[in-house]
Amino acid sequence: MLSAPNALFKMRSLAAPRLATTLEINLTTSTSRALGGTLTAALLTTAPAAMAVTPQSSYLLTEPAVQLEGVAMYGGQNVSAYSVGAPSSLSTDGSVSESLFNGLGVVQSNAQGSATTTSAADGMVDFRTSFQIAVLRPEVQAYLPVGYSFNSFWQYRFTPETNARLTVDYDVDAGVLLGPGFGGWDILLISGTSIGTPSFVNGAGSFAADLTAGQAYTLEFFSPGFTTFDQAVLAAGTETSDFHWNIAEAVASPAPEPATWMLTAVGLLAFRSRKKRSVIPGVRSEGCERH
Repeated sequence: MLSAPNALFKMRSLAAPRLATTLEINLTTSTSRALGGTLTAALLTTAPAAMAVTPQSSYLLTEPAVQLEGVAMYGGQNVSAYSVGAPSSLSTDGSVSESLFNGLGVVQSNAQGSATTTSAADGMVDFRTSFQIAVLRPEVQAYLPVGYSFNSFWQYRFTPETNARLTVDYDVDAGVLLGPGFGGWDILLISGTSIGTPSFVNGAGSFAADLTAGQAYTLEFFSPGFTTFDQAVLAAGTETSDFHWNIAEAVASPAPEPATWMLTAVGLLAFRSRKKRSVIPGVRSEGCERH
């Protein structure tokens, strides 16, 4: 039986040695006779450890290209970057431009890429691309077909140490001024030599997949193919593509812990004890009228 209206109990569960659990139960006498007392409980646990991932390598490529008379020409600047082991910040910047007949026509393509990571299990990849094609005058139409491409690509090879969940949030914003625009993106998750569930994305959304502990994976973002024209054309546009990827430990439906059952039992016993003491035979309540 409680000796005071307020009692604070602390119990430490030994059921999970790795996560010391502290239970605090605060029993308070309620002013409401109908409820007969209230029970407040707080379960405090240590924060989970960060997701364990073994990184192998990461690679970033932004290789803009133009096409004249069906022949591709690629930009030759800082178009690729590579890192081994833990992913590091990578950046690329490439452009290619061809002026036709002393400025009567132009075909150009520009692409920049940036990959930043907060850990081996979380990071951002951003691409900025633009193009311009002006092939209208009869003098320059001899260069048809013409086209442009960005060949933008990011790859990350890794192995999760526990079962995990991969999530990719993407936002592809194409601001096309003239012409057909951009070709969208492929998100690929490769396990060994097999491709899992590829996803072709445009606009904003998310992609998710389950990962198996100890299995090697390759995550890729890729903007495919040339956009070509076989007739006179005036086209221009820009595209911003942002990807946030995250690898988190898989969450299973938790079974009630012994400490949780103990907390429930103590609460029920306290409530029953309070209810028995609230009614004593032969004793009038303070609110009863005397005759």
